[in-house]
Amino acid sequence: MRRSAISRTALWAIIAVVVIVVVVGGVAAYYATRPPPPTPTPTPTPTPTPTHAIVGQVTIAMTQDLTGSDAASGEQVLWGAQLATSQINSQGGVYLANGPNGPGNYTINLVWLDDRSSPAVLPAVTAQAITTYHPAVLISAICPCGEAAMMPIIEQYNQPTIMDELMVQYLTTTANYTPNYAASMLFNDEPSAAVQDPNEVEFLHYAWFDLEHQTTPLRIVLVATSGTWGNTEAYAINQTIYANGWQNNTKLVDTIFVTEGTSEFGPTLARLVSDNPGAIITALVPPDRANFVEQAAAVPALKGILTINDAISDDPSYYSAAGRYAIGTFVGGTAYSLMSNPNNPTIAAKWNEFRAEYKALSGQIPGALAASGYDHMWIIAYALKDAGTTQNTAVINALDNLKLTPGLESHLIRLYAPTPSGTVFFTDPSSGMAWHSANFQPVVLEAFYNSTSNSVYTQVVWPPQLATTQPVLGIFP
Repeated sequence: MRRSAISRTALWAIIAVVVIVVVVGGVAAYYATRPPPPTPTPTPTPTPTPTHAIVGQVTIAMTQDLTGSDAASGEQVLWGAQLATSQINSQGGVYLANGPNGPGNYTINLVWLDDRSSPAVLPAVTAQAITTYHPAVLISAICPCGEAAMMPIIEQYNQPTIMDELMVQYLTTTANYTPNYAASMLFNDEPSAAVQDPNEVEFLHYAWFDLEHQTTPLRIVLVATSGTWGNTEAYAINQTIYANGWQNNTKLVDTIFVTEGTSEFGPTLARLVSDNPGAIITALVPPDRANFVEQAAAVPALKGILTINDAISDDPSYYSAAGRYAIGTFVGGTAYSLMSNPNNPTIAAKWNEFRAEYKALSGQIPGALAASGYDHMWIIAYALKDAGTTQNTAVINALDNLKLTPGLESHLIRLYAPTPSGTVFFTDPSSGMAWHSANFQPVVLEAFYNSTSNSVYTQVVWPPQLATTQPVLGIFP
């Protein structure tokens, strides 16, 4: 009997099954015999920066002029210190290897007391700050003339103290002040007249001899507010001339003292003309200086005279009051300018960032004293880390030996110049005392006038490595 033939459909079904079996078997054989895949290399996780737990607080006390005649200046310092404190604490505070609560990070507790801009109140406020808060470092007020009464208190408690400008001016020029051990606890971190005027004299010497190529001696006249400020200016100018050996070609030929609030400078200008100066240095508050330059501009004999103002003139209130009469005047002795930038882009960017952050905090445009309070706190933070403790003697030693490292310098707003040993502070040899002063890189500005906008602007003209333009010599062109 003949077998029936397989249908075409059944044949294709059998072939399909065979193909599937072969393919599945082959795939199974491949996966069964192939080597295992390499273990994937994990994405590396960045190693975190070692951190320490916050184990406590370290107190910094500030006595400051928050009411009274110097309130505007005192507030600048306080707001600058508050800004720096906020930044330091947001970064974890300060690491103390031997802190009072053991090793770890300590946030800064900034406290402040108001001395009401009164020399009579300052000593009591100083004692209160030390005995109530036991600060690792005390930041003293700007208010002058109460300093001598503070010294026994500072010495009694072995208190490390950052001092602002006029404090040190008084100490360096008071004839009856007897140097004592307390001076070793004082650290001046503000370009006071004692350190501003050397920069101003150096600039005038440079302008007179190197830029104008004058061969006659440079005759300087100082017009200054009477009292501690003016006395210190005269002292520092003469010290600078003799320290540089310039006494044969550069002389302070006259010092004219005026009372703060003077609005009529007729007698002063007449005396200036008779002095026949090559340069004028003014140490006047901005309103007085605005009146001075406006009246001096009307005196033909004073046209073309080099005139330099100290750092307090780097203030919008001066330029707005002086207007076009500010043209050609220089502002010297500043280590930070709120009115212009140097040609160094890194410094300019840092200054602009500081201005924005300070204004966001205070609602105000920062002045030189704002940068002072800001830098105080960063210097204190680095010194405390070096000391590793809040113990007074260790903190004093750390401040005395604090190095101007790139890390510290990156936080500072004003331009510091390292001492020969690379430290922030140096012991002043001329005062006969052991107090320490920061070393600054000065910036001299010149005022220019925009006739279209009817406004004054400034540019950096010295030193050459920071200048944005060449100085135009001689006021009232």
